[in-house]
Amino acid sequence: MALTDWIQTAAAIYFAWQQNRIFKRQNEIIAAQSKRTAAKVEISWTVRVKRYWPTYAMLALIGVTAYDIYDRHHTEFGYDPNLAWEDNKPLERVYQPHFTNQTVNVDGKNFIDPVFDNVTLVYNGKGPFSMENPQWVRHNNQLGSRLASRNKVVNAAFLLHCALTQAGGCQTACVNMGPNPPEGIDIPPLSK
Repeated sequence: MALTDWIQTAAAIYFAWQQNRIFKRQNEIIAAQSKRTAAKVEISWTVRVKRYWPTYAMLALIGVTAYDIYDRHHTEFGYDPNLAWEDNKPLERVYQPHFTNQTVNVDGKNFIDPVFDNVTLVYNGKGPFSMENPQWVRHNNQLGSRLASRNKVVNAAFLLHCALTQAGGCQTACVNMGPNPPEGIDIPPLSK
């Protein structure tokens, strides 16, 4: 939940509490002036609605706000891939030749002749990326670079790729499916 959502919810609760304090004080003043109880024990629902309509309106706004927060943050995959994907602008060209011991965000970037040495590549699935002639530095014949993402769907794809790679005799290939898959690859369409 975003900080603004918490602030909005806290403000709504505070103002509802403040309004109830004002109503309580008004009832005490009226009771003291008339020398009787603050309110009748039994009152009709129309009088109650007339008296407390601001409180009911505030509770309705709190409910609408809670639903809005839920609706914005709840989807099947934790985000809407159709809204998150940004491929309508050209890739940012990155000419930095050497990346060492750092975290590199790859969304929306085109790396030209990069050398990666013990880096963490972060791909959040917000747009395409490309690498032209990448080189990977190995230490003791081990690749020290890692893949990471804050996107649940991309993490699941990473885990699937690792599982297939570790399977005996299984080879994986990176294929850009696009709107029309290449011939010979039978992939069912995504269901809505």
